[in-house]
Order: sequence, then structure tokens, then C-alpha cells
Amino acid sequence: MELFDDPTIKCGYATRAVPLSEMAGLVPATHAPRVGDLVLAEVLNVGKNKTIEDRDGVTLHLFEGDRIMGSFGHRYATDQYEAYVPEEPVENCDMLSVGGVCGKVVSRHTAMGEPTRLRVLGMVGDEDGRPINQRGFGMPPHLNGGGGGEVVLVVGSSMNSGKTTTVGTLTRALSRTGFSVAAAKITGTAAGKDSRFFRSCGARPALDFTAVGYPSTYMISLEELLTIHRKLLARLQASGPDYVIIEIADGVL
Repeated sequence: MELFDDPTIKCGYATRAVPLSEMAGLVPATHAPRVGDLVLAEVLNVGKNKTIEDRDGVTLHLFEGDRIMGSFGHRYATDQYEAYVPEEPVENCDMLSVGGVCGKVVSRHTAMGEPTRLRVLGMVGDEDGRPINQRGFGMPPHLNGGGGGEVVLVVGSSMNSGKTTTVGTLTRALSRTGFSVAAAKITGTAAGKDSRFFRSCGARPALDFTAVGYPSTYMISLEELLTIHRKLLARLQASGPDYVIIEIADGVL
């Protein structure tokens, strides 16, 4: 049995790009983490995030003493947290999203409670004892030509402005009229509910940036953002839809 097949470890949605078979064990957390580094942690205090969404999108409750596997990433959400990957080795960190993104909260919305606090047990390593970074995984570029579809872009000024609802409404209206629709969320913080909503509204396929290996997209480079866009768009167009609907989450800026 692989180490992380252990059913007592709750593996976050953010880690889903990395096969469990690649995870050989733990590496001491003696170096500053990077965006995408996988981490095993123990829940010290259950705060705002009282659940974690696993790699299959199933919501699991969290309790003190639970072990979770997450991924380090930055986050900026106007109605929730501003948080960053630490610049030094850490013993403790915060859970930034239901998908298991981890970092250090530096500010929060006045209506937001304290984050769920974690104790770092170690970094997830490969068979050579090197920390695994999920940005080296995820789906490759789609090499086959063909496909297409009219591309519709949905953007908004901030979170909770109705972007995801707009994507779902457009998808449902078009699919019920007989058009085929594919949809993707290309920026944000790892959580599976939006892509599941797109699928519920009729999108086939429905993807997000975690499929390319990213736990979140805040503060990544423009070239990385464009790479995510190109890979997801090519995969969606390869399915031959009539329409491709793309969401940019958490505001254009």
C-alpha cells in the first residue's frame, strides 16, 4: 500500500494532479516551501474551514488531530483571506481553502473567522527523497489539432460578483437549446464546487486550473497564467463544442 493511500489521511482537492503512486514518503520541512509543494499536516485548531474537499470532490469534516495533505499556495480573496506561502521553513501554517491550499494568513475580511491552524509534519517526497511540487504534474499540452467553438469570457470586479452563476446560466441555456458547451475556471483557489456546478449545468468537459497542476493562481507569472489558459482552452476545444465558456475568478486584477 502506498503511504498516502492511508484512509486516515484526508488528501485535499488541491493535490489531485499528483498521482498517489508518486508519493513515497515524508521529507523534513527544513527549507522554505514553494507554490505547489505538497505538505502533510496535523489539524491543531478547527477554524473557518471546518471541512476539506478530497481529491474526488467529496466533502469531509475536519477534527483536531486529523492529518491532511495539502499544497502551499498564495491567496487573495476580498471577502476572505489574504495569505502567502511562507518565505522561511515553518512549523505551523493556515488552511486557506476547503480544497486544502496552505499558507500564512496576513489579513482577513472583518466578517471572516480565524483560519484552521495546522502543524507541519513534513513535505511529501518522491522515491529519491525530493519534495514533490505539483506544478510538474497535471495534464500536458493537447497536441492534436482540430476542435473549436465560440469562446465566451466571463470576468468580474471581485469574488461573489456572479461570475460562476453567469457561466452556469449561459451553459444551461445553451445546452438546453441543443448546443454543446465546455467550460473552465482558469484562475482562483483550489475548490471543486465551481467545476461541478458547470458540469451540473451541462458543460462537458468542465475543468479548472488544478488540472494543470496549480493549487491557486494568485501571484503567479503572466506566462504561467497564459500557459494554464492555453492548456485548458486546447483541451476544451478538442472535445468539439459549439461554445467554450471561460471564467477568470476573483477579479481581473
